[in-house]
Amino acid sequence: MSGDRDKSGKFTPGHKIKSPGNPQVRRLAEHRAAIGKAITGEDLIAALKKLKALALSGDVLAIKTLLGYCIGRPAEASGAAVGLVPANSFEDCRKNAQTVQAAIAAGTVSVGQGSLLIAAVREARETFRDENLDARLSALEMRDVPHDERSGTSIKVVHDRPVL
Repeated sequence: MSGDRDKSGKFTPGHKIKSPGNPQVRRLAEHRAAIGKAITGEDLIAALKKLKALALSGDVLAIKTLLGYCIGRPAEASGAAVGLVPANSFEDCRKNAQTVQAAIAAGTVSVGQGSLLIAAVREARETFRDENLDARLSALEMRDVPHDERSGTSIKVVHDRPVL
């Protein structure tokens, strides 16, 4: 191991090896520096005043932009905030789907978030359907199946004739 690395191979604090770094980060820093030189404080204030004027005139995109920078974006609603119940049956899945649809219609959940919640509800419903089909198939397979006592194998009955 070199004196610049520890036992796991990571660089130690104060190492002397110079890395060129990430070129994208370096380029982004250069761009930000150029913007900082090109735009004065007065330019920024003028642009913000224009954005404010557009927002006050009813420009929805300007309103969203201004509010996004002033107070931040609203938090996305989670399944619990929407009022979903634990999915323990088909009926629970149906109720959850209706709840999500109502939340989307009311505007309390974005369409994107609602789509994710609906996909989760569908996945739960399909799991119940698969489990239900497996149980029903097993019950049909085990119902009144005659056995050959000597070999222990099941005898299928096809058109009232035994088939081994």
